[in-house]
Amino acid sequence: MCYRPFQVTEKVQIQDLTFQSIEVNHKVPAIGMLVSDQQSKIALTGDTAKMDGFWEVINQQENLDALLIECAFPNELDELAHSSHHLTPEGLQKELTKFTLSCPIYIVNIKPMYRERIVSELEALKNPRLNIFQVGKIYEF
Repeated sequence: MCYRPFQVTEKVQIQDLTFQSIEVNHKVPAIGMLVSDQQSKIALTGDTAKMDGFWEVINQQENLDALLIECAFPNELDELAHSSHHLTPEGLQKELTKFTLSCPIYIVNIKPMYRERIVSELEALKNPRLNIFQVGKIYEF
């Protein structure tokens, strides 16, 4: 095994998988990822708040199979979400207006103590593309 640092936006090939890091907006340095193989391509934001650069990269992709995006706090904790650079359901909804592709959207990084409230607020958005990522479930793209 070998540790090899990489630069943001650099593409890294590991066997059949290609990883491209994408800068996101978080209080401490963080990245999103575009992960692809010969058949599938997914995007993952990781921890983030409002992010324009991420969308610029993602919206240029062809055949994106899924977007995994965080939603860490309920709407009532908007100030905390803003100061810690995370999304609420309302913030997520605003960010998704920048997303021009039509793949399924999976919500990840829901804080366990707020899960019920966040899921309820996400359901209230009535966005049929939103799916709550289930812990322990195996997903294939």
